[in-house]
Amino acid sequence: MSGPPLLLLAVALAPAGLAAGEPEYTPSLQLIWQRLGDLNGEKGSVESAEFSPDGTLIASGSKYDNQVIVWRVADGTVLWRTTVEEEVECVAFSPDGRYLATGGEDDLLRLWNATDGKLLRSVPHGDAIDGCRWSTSGKFIATGQEQGRVTLWSMPEGKAIASATHGDTVNSIDFSRGDRLMATAGDNAEVRLWDTDGLKLLRVLRSPVKQSGQKGVVEFSQVSVRFSPDGRYVASTGYGGYVNLFRVEDGAVAATTNHTGVKMEAIEFTRDGRFLVSTGHDRRIRIYRVPDLHVVHTTDAVGNGEYLHFDPKGNLLVSAHEDGLLRLWLWQSGDPMINTKEHQRLKVRQAGAAARRKQAK
Repeated sequence: MSGPPLLLLAVALAPAGLAAGEPEYTPSLQLIWQRLGDLNGEKGSVESAEFSPDGTLIASGSKYDNQVIVWRVADGTVLWRTTVEEEVECVAFSPDGRYLATGGEDDLLRLWNATDGKLLRSVPHGDAIDGCRWSTSGKFIATGQEQGRVTLWSMPEGKAIASATHGDTVNSIDFSRGDRLMATAGDNAEVRLWDTDGLKLLRVLRSPVKQSGQKGVVEFSQVSVRFSPDGRYVASTGYGGYVNLFRVEDGAVAATTNHTGVKMEAIEFTRDGRFLVSTGHDRRIRIYRVPDLHVVHTTDAVGNGEYLHFDPKGNLLVSAHEDGLLRLWLWQSGDPMINTKEHQRLKVRQAGAAARRKQAK
């Protein structure tokens, strides 16, 4: 589908990741802790996990014991947990940190008090919810259903604002910074870009890779979708193992790669947009360089990956897995001088603060 230059609809670009002349280092991940997020253990699965806006909490949702859990990041302590009727597919903190939204197989979008787990509202959908995402402004939340419908809801009121069809199960949703654009990924092998004002369809993106088989040409379902922080790219992944990077401006494929050949469940940009991280049924987490998607780091084998999310500062990554575990990782930039640089920046800030105090006397 053709459309206007969508980059014009995106918000102002984020700062560049590297200063002029600064060398490029190879990042990696180091495991900090892991916790049991589904009490069935190896037979269980954690389907989703996200940081709170201040980075102090992680919320998770499980597949087999149907739990919503909020954890303290510092030490992995459970602050509260509750059990619902069916599988929890998605969790999402509101941008102000006051609320936690969850959705799943029991057809309900639930709104919780993020501090104590008190249930505040339940919004019936009439069909299982596979994806949910809070807008960056916090004005509304989007849900995607197994029958293919995507809906914007005002929150915390729980009133429908707009609704449209993706065409098949909506597995993942994301918003551009400023909420002007929304992306959905689904089982119809499509990523769709929407104008959030009335959910007007702007463009359909499809993986450039197709596979011929006994049933004809197969296009792979898209399971996860994310906007880059600067609004230039949309990344997706799903069945078949392909990681795709599309240009928002014209929908063209900037790069595509495949290092697994198996279903990939999650994709996430680093906060500076320089790298893309993915995980799936190959039991590893990979770091790709943007925009050429060259792999720069691969972790050792863990459980099949289901979800990824960075903390607000980009220093930590949480991953959810089919072995019932939630894992917290330290993002390591590979820069051997990073602590020296931070020390210098701190000294500058301290000197400035001292000068202002002296001037105020």
